[in-house]
Amino acid sequence: MGLWPKILSFISFSETSLRKHAVWVCGTAIQNNIRAQKAFAEKGGIKLILDLLKNPNEDNEIKSKALYAISGAIKHYPPGLEQFDQEKGYETLLSLLQTSNLTILRKSIFLFNTLLLQDPIKVATRIEEKGLSRQLVKLLETYGDDEDLADKILRTLLAEFQYSSKSLSEDEINELRRILPEIKNKYGEVALSKPEWEELETRVKSNQEAFHIS
Repeated sequence: MGLWPKILSFISFSETSLRKHAVWVCGTAIQNNIRAQKAFAEKGGIKLILDLLKNPNEDNEIKSKALYAISGAIKHYPPGLEQFDQEKGYETLLSLLQTSNLTILRKSIFLFNTLLLQDPIKVATRIEEKGLSRQLVKLLETYGDDEDLADKILRTLLAEFQYSSKSLSEDEINELRRILPEIKNKYGEVALSKPEWEELETRVKSNQEAFHIS
């Protein structure tokens, strides 16, 4: 793994094509490879990739490849996820949800969902603190006509509701209850299965009732 310092050095180059290729090489090399994940993290790869994602002026194609790389760096690798957290990875992903680039949105939300499935309780706690579900409700309202994005949002909301406590305000819960029937009518079981829809609706209703109890 002595090549990592050289590969990672290209990420800081000013030439877009070199950065793009370097990020792609990183993402490909660390997929499902614990030894590569370990070396990548130890050589500062996670921080470098997150720095790319934090840069508002970075090329969107590079950001897309960077999301692929960061996913590979932390997937099923707890030390990588811990470093991701320490380097403000959750905040970085949340900031990406402000973009209008649908590819970036899809990949960011999919990564949140992947992390929830990987380490549900810990990740749900962290993203609840950061207000992910509030962002997702806004995105569902804005991009509900995009089937693929709506599917990813719904699945991530369901996963968060399964493992976190109340994380939406009463107004946000009411808004979600308002738009869910429209989304369900539009996509039906293409988005979620019948049991998944029932569980999501039940959890949203329970959250709403909790406000009236308290």
